[in-house]
Amino acid sequence: MQQTHTMFPGLSVWKRGHFLTFLLAVSLLMSLTAPKAAAMQASSSFEATFAGTFQITEDVGNSPVFVVQEAGSGDEQTFGDFTYTTYLLQNLARIPPGCGRSSSTGVGGSAELSFADGVINLRRISGTVCFAFPNINVEESWVIASGTGNYAGATGTLSRQLVGNVISGVSSGMISGTINLVD
Repeated sequence: MQQTHTMFPGLSVWKRGHFLTFLLAVSLLMSLTAPKAAAMQASSSFEATFAGTFQITEDVGNSPVFVVQEAGSGDEQTFGDFTYTTYLLQNLARIPPGCGRSSSTGVGGSAELSFADGVINLRRISGTVCFAFPNINVEESWVIASGTGNYAGATGTLSRQLVGNVISGVSSGMISGTINLVD
């Protein structure tokens, strides 16, 4: 063993120098990627009011499922003004707990929130409509399915509550949740 150390006297110094260089490089890479990882998941609260109109546009065959389409506009303090459209499937055979006749449960749906700097596409994951003529009370949960412009790669969840009048077709309400933007 002593022969090895005397034959290569600089070996242990060389190993220590490269090890320290390696640790420095790893530390530098970690410090460069940490801010990027945090920036990629910039999370923002979303609290918006909206108003619009809705209508039942079609029945789905001989089933209790029907289509509701809605359009309108809203305002959100951080993200700005937006317009929206929805395409919703409701099922009259599934009356939500605590709701009266002609109430329905959401069985699918999509929505689009259009801002000046891009579009957020949503997919409805749950929804209930409690009907008490002539009013409806709606509660829904949505996930961000995709986006364009500043919202490309966005993720998040939103909930929507609205009240509407089936005679006039007018609705208004609130959307709230979190939008995670990618920088």
